[in-house]
Amino acid sequence: MQIDPVASLRTWIIANCPAVVALIGGAGNERIFSPGVPRDEARAWPRAAITFYQYGGSADISLWISEIIFSFHCYGSTDREANEVFRALDNCLNRQTCLIVGTIAGARTLAFTVFRATGPESMVEPLMEWPFVRCTYRIRFWEDLT
Repeated sequence: MQIDPVASLRTWIIANCPAVVALIGGAGNERIFSPGVPRDEARAWPRAAITFYQYGGSADISLWISEIIFSFHCYGSTDREANEVFRALDNCLNRQTCLIVGTIAGARTLAFTVFRATGPESMVEPLMEWPFVRCTYRIRFWEDLT
């Protein structure tokens, strides 16, 4: 059984990044979505939120290691708010090591390296005209089966 990297990463951000959570809706009301903004949520936008999705990666099954690239969009009602969300996320996530992000059947699963691969890039959604900051992170997941 393998870990769900998207769900695990979302759970870790909510549990370990209080500055991010405060900006994107507060505890219990976190606006962090994957892969995109749910239709019912989009009616109240633009506002501070994060979307992310798997962008690519590779795996070494013999070592139980996966390196996944995640693309993040940090939204705000203004360019400044979108940048604040990005800075809070980057301060919490970038260059982290040995993060326990989930468990499967008692085995610890670690994201043992996290590095920003690209960004930040300030952008605007072309159809909705919502400001956001785009960035990608390379995250190496390791499943500790001991």
